[in-house]
Amino acid sequence: MIVFLDFDGVLHPVGASVDRLLEHSETLAAWLREQPAIQLVISSSWREIHSIEDLKEMLFHFEPELKNRVIGVTPLMSRVLGIEFERSGECQAWLVDNGHDYTAWVALDDQMNLFNPAHMKDNLVLCDPATGLDRARLSLALQKLRRQQLEEPQRRRFQKTNGTPMSRAQRSMCGVLPGERRYPAVTEAEEAEIVASIARFRQVELEAASAEKAAAAARRDQWLALPKEERWATILLDIDEVMCVGQPHAAAQLHKSFADGLVPDPDFLGALFSPASLEALRHVHDQLDGRIRFAISSSWREHFTREQIEWVLRMTGFAFVADGLHPGAAWRCYKAAFTGDRQMDLEAWIEAFHSGEPFVALDDKYSGGPLLFHRHFHPGEVLYGRVVLCQPGVGLNLSHVDDILAALRRPT
Repeated sequence: MIVFLDFDGVLHPVGASVDRLLEHSETLAAWLREQPAIQLVISSSWREIHSIEDLKEMLFHFEPELKNRVIGVTPLMSRVLGIEFERSGECQAWLVDNGHDYTAWVALDDQMNLFNPAHMKDNLVLCDPATGLDRARLSLALQKLRRQQLEEPQRRRFQKTNGTPMSRAQRSMCGVLPGERRYPAVTEAEEAEIVASIARFRQVELEAASAEKAAAAARRDQWLALPKEERWATILLDIDEVMCVGQPHAAAQLHKSFADGLVPDPDFLGALFSPASLEALRHVHDQLDGRIRFAISSSWREHFTREQIEWVLRMTGFAFVADGLHPGAAWRCYKAAFTGDRQMDLEAWIEAFHSGEPFVALDDKYSGGPLLFHRHFHPGEVLYGRVVLCQPGVGLNLSHVDDILAALRRPT
């Protein structure tokens, strides 16, 4: 059984004079002697200033045998993003990190606002900050601990743990406590191995980059070796607010139909894409004699298979887009895992699949807004002059055709 222990407002009243500090520690000690199964974890802000050894000495200098009942301090999560109830989060993090996923626990504290309301009934024993801890509150703590012990088999059965592990990002934001070593000390031999490992990794990176450049050069040579009438241009194509205008839930509705094994409603399909976008893409396709390939940059690439997207395109008049999808993995833009960074996705596609052909990225000013700067202000970068952005609520139309054709007719 674990008791998380606050100091101010618990072991002494808030604002107590120096001679009254930790005045209730003897009451706590007497209770601990009666309850040998209970262990303490310090959750007080005092842990930010004093080491755990100092805290043990302050609490039980008069009874050294109780010092080993203090088994830790909670992490300092005041700077961790997404932690709404700080003290609750610190207690839960300590429990999970130390293998107490189902252990009965309570917190002796005087600040209710630091605790998740879900913990009020079973885990929080609230002390009066004007008086602090007393026997009545210790008895209440024991009742709550014993009740949790009785419920532990059922909690294990339904996997109702005391919390979830912190993410790596959250852990990196935790403050460093006195005496805490964030990174373990290393020997000279270990340091040498780390340096060697980094050097090996950098060499692998350099070799990979060299291989990527060689592959890109080979693709470009193959493309240039083709007769001019067989060379293609590429359109990196967004869908929402480019073709599918003003329908934020259309992809979700379509996905549900496929997941349920249903054929999407014909009326829904008929209204899915704007006629203006079809007219504009068809015009570009015809102007380049059909020598266009497409890669989907839209978030639709996350929700639908290639076969599903091809079917939708054919059912809505965009068969020429379905026929022109790049072969293999090149049919969609993404970087190893799907991201919300459109620029990263496009650049990853270019690095992996671009054959040196002219290309253009069609996007909207919501998802592709940051690409505007690459369209106008970064002449040394691969996307410069090759971004056409549509107005949300309007989408792709004939007014965009000249810019699209200018990009696709300009050599890379």
